[in-house]
Amino acid sequence: MKHLSKIFIIFWLLALAACGTAAPEPAAENAPAQEESAAEESVAEEEVTTAAESQPGELSAEVDLTGFPVTVESCGEPVTFDAPPERAVTSDVNITEIFLDVGLADKLVGYSGINDTRMVGADYRQLLADVPQLSPKYIDLEVLVGAEPDFFFAGWSYGFSEEKGITPVELEQYGIKSYVLTESCIRIMEREQVSLEDTFTDLLNIGRIFGVEDQAQAKVDQYRAELAEIEQSIGAVETPMRVFVYDSGDDTPLTAAKFAMPNAMIEAAGGANIFNDVDSSWTRVNWEDVVDRNPQHIVIIDYDEPDAQGKIDFLKSQPALVDVDAIKNDRFVVLTYAEATPGPRNVARTRTLAEAFYPDKFGNEEAASMPAESLATGYPLTIENGDVTLTFEQAPEQAVSLNLHTTEIMLALGLADKMVGTAYGNAVILPEFEEAYNNIPVLAEKYPSMEVLAAAEPDFSYGRESAHRADGVGTPEDLAALGINAYTVKGTLVEAATMDDVYEDIHKLGQIFDIQPRAEAMIQSMKDEIAATQAQVGDISEPVRVLVYDFGTDDLFTAGQSLQTHLIGLAGGRNVFDDVEKNWTTVSWEEAVSRNPDVIVINDYGETPAEEKIDFLLNSPALSSMPAIQNKWFVVLPLPSVFEGVRNPDAVETLARGFYPEKFGGEESAAAAGDDTSTFPLTIDNCGLTYSYDAPPERAVTMNQASTEVMLALGLEDKMVGTAYIDDKILPSLAEAYNSVPVLAEKYPSQEILFTSEPDFVYGAYRSAFGDEAAGPREELLGLDIDSYLSAVSCEDEVLRPESATMETVYNEIKDIAAIFGVPERGEALVADMQARLEAVIATIGDEAEPVKIFWYDSGTDDALAGACCGTPNEIIRQIGSENIFADAEGNWATVSWEEVIDRNPEAIVIIEADWSTADEKIELLTTNPAYADISAVQDERFIIVPFSATTLGIRNVDAVEDVAKGLYPDKFE
Repeated sequence: MKHLSKIFIIFWLLALAACGTAAPEPAAENAPAQEESAAEESVAEEEVTTAAESQPGELSAEVDLTGFPVTVESCGEPVTFDAPPERAVTSDVNITEIFLDVGLADKLVGYSGINDTRMVGADYRQLLADVPQLSPKYIDLEVLVGAEPDFFFAGWSYGFSEEKGITPVELEQYGIKSYVLTESCIRIMEREQVSLEDTFTDLLNIGRIFGVEDQAQAKVDQYRAELAEIEQSIGAVETPMRVFVYDSGDDTPLTAAKFAMPNAMIEAAGGANIFNDVDSSWTRVNWEDVVDRNPQHIVIIDYDEPDAQGKIDFLKSQPALVDVDAIKNDRFVVLTYAEATPGPRNVARTRTLAEAFYPDKFGNEEAASMPAESLATGYPLTIENGDVTLTFEQAPEQAVSLNLHTTEIMLALGLADKMVGTAYGNAVILPEFEEAYNNIPVLAEKYPSMEVLAAAEPDFSYGRESAHRADGVGTPEDLAALGINAYTVKGTLVEAATMDDVYEDIHKLGQIFDIQPRAEAMIQSMKDEIAATQAQVGDISEPVRVLVYDFGTDDLFTAGQSLQTHLIGLAGGRNVFDDVEKNWTTVSWEEAVSRNPDVIVINDYGETPAEEKIDFLLNSPALSSMPAIQNKWFVVLPLPSVFEGVRNPDAVETLARGFYPEKFGGEESAAAAGDDTSTFPLTIDNCGLTYSYDAPPERAVTMNQASTEVMLALGLEDKMVGTAYIDDKILPSLAEAYNSVPVLAEKYPSQEILFTSEPDFVYGAYRSAFGDEAAGPREELLGLDIDSYLSAVSCEDEVLRPESATMETVYNEIKDIAAIFGVPERGEALVADMQARLEAVIATIGDEAEPVKIFWYDSGTDDALAGACCGTPNEIIRQIGSENIFADAEGNWATVSWEEVIDRNPEAIVIIEADWSTADEKIELLTTNPAYADISAVQDERFIIVPFSATTLGIRNVDAVEDVAKGLYPDKFE
């Protein structure tokens, strides 16, 4: 890169300045698995329960005060409680679950050390729903004291820390009593080898401390009985199975030693931890020792990245490990972080280990141990699925969906609470399912191995034919042997699939899960959507000829008699290869040309975006005679929409709009093509600086959400080497592209971090992006041969800013960026789409609508920050023909008094949703303060919530116009 030498000099100087300042590396010994990982936890797991697993306690247990005061031992020290604590705080997943397991949710005023509540078991998670999260990481002293607890339950390296000043002795000074997780005492004292009795001790001690000893004793009695049953099933073991625990690490693996809970679980399951001779808790070892000790089974600790499947793939890929018995024989067992640390899940997962070590000693007891639910009418139910007959004694309770489109069907049917895993999420989930989807564990990026699937303990599997094969997760017969009924998407079992096959799948799912009314309503809704599209198209005398371009350059991979062909027919087209009696086929380009397609449907997925496919088509001389190429007539279809699922009606509409745009209010019948390098050399004036481009930038960094979304909307993610400062959440339609770009910093990256990405272009929405603590002044970047672009409304020199922000300002910025990156047609297309959406909103409102007086409320309690005359909020209000009550205030934003707001009496209030000032907080302020009771908008509760990101000039402004218009005139948008 032309600026690399200058950046290298900067780094060399920084390196010299930093010499001698590095902190010593902490010892790995005695660090629990969660602490040892350099990355924070990002586990997405769902607790799976069987009859052998205890259900969490009720919301509150019956407290017995007769035994107080009570004294318990905590790491060898006596702690006396005169009465049960009333305000408890817990730290970490396993410790929180111990607390909840004995019915103490009502005593919990906060928890910490859980950065994702999906780590918490499903039933426990429900009990945490109304409990504040005090810190996603391990808590600081100030935060802990600020919660005003009288009890803290944690462990050494699980929340207690000398460095942070959080110790039992220190907390006593604040009137906070504490209890230390027994297993963790090894970090401050000598003790015997860890056992499952340590968890039982903690349950009983917490029960005594809170006066619920009977309930705790009942739990412990149950767990001990389950352990005895496991021991009886295993019987005498002459030579225990050799087991290696793999937590993380490439060069040196982190594993469980003598004092870690997995060691105790392995022994109870009839195994022998190969590193039981190491007097440590979690420790680093070398791979040579692993090979020498030759484990027969490997226990994978599933948390963080890579996930369990990624860790299994890594182990299998290492040449040095190929002769290890566990790897040769594919013997892996998966434990989640919460299962591998002391807690109520330990016993159930000990059984999982035992069943993996000695499957012949357990038979098929899993099905018999399912919870005894009352069976719905119609069970046992027999379902024919291709050549397989499935029998259901009851509705499945623990389902796994193996493809994105099957996942979306299940979520659309309201079955999220029955799902313990998903897989193969090869696209962004539909926005309406995002929240439910995020609460379900993702078992693998593609198909999980049999071991990973089995670890989720499903009783039902739903996926494509490719999922239910030996090279997928396993055949239906393989899964049946594990007590898993495998239902395969019918459209993947037949040729020439149609929507009737999709409807049949949904119908049968309704029967299987006993939700027939829900399923039939969903089928009818999909039929209605398709019928509405067909009515819009009307009668077609001669369908357009359609070629499907999936992939290929030397030859073409295209659709034959597939579901996509059926969808094309429903949209008024005809696939030119509909005579091929295969779902998908490879044909020559010469044959494609001979069939003379009018339009080409681009299946958009994978590493080759639609724009590149269009570029290839337009620049292939052999294809130039095709009418579709001559007319640049392309319809882009996201690949998930052609698979059997809830997206199919949308696919029909997308195709119909592309085939017959004039029937949907459009004028042209072609999609824009790829990059246009003919516009170079190019000169752009931006905020007083002039930039010349001989070619598009190749390594761009965006510094704000608005600039990031402009780039992604233009399909420029392949030109991006970094992003920063996301205000709330990236648009769902752009999420997949966004996830392919590195995030350099949560807010602004420093120059040092920015320069590591070697950018040649930096794009910001706010002038703060180019502050001294961020990218640095733009003139200095230019001196390093790094070009930049700043939104016009934020120009450093106020004289250069437009008088007010308008949609034209947005359009000009989009066109500038598109021109800089050689994609002007994409810029024009994006602007045209935004203009069309605005026109549709304005037309829907109509001329007769009465303007509404609007107060745009950003933040503030003593005073209010309001949208003023010249910023984006004012433009949004102007677009819908309403009145900004502070349009006379100068600037983009103005601080106003509440007296002014009351005096101007808004009829509606647009409220900004932001992490630092939530809409709920502001609505509560407005509705509970008597001073605001006479404001018309408050009396009518006419509040419209808009995300903060929509107030920055960018592609979201049209969304904001639509949202505000719908809030003001809901009857017009029904």
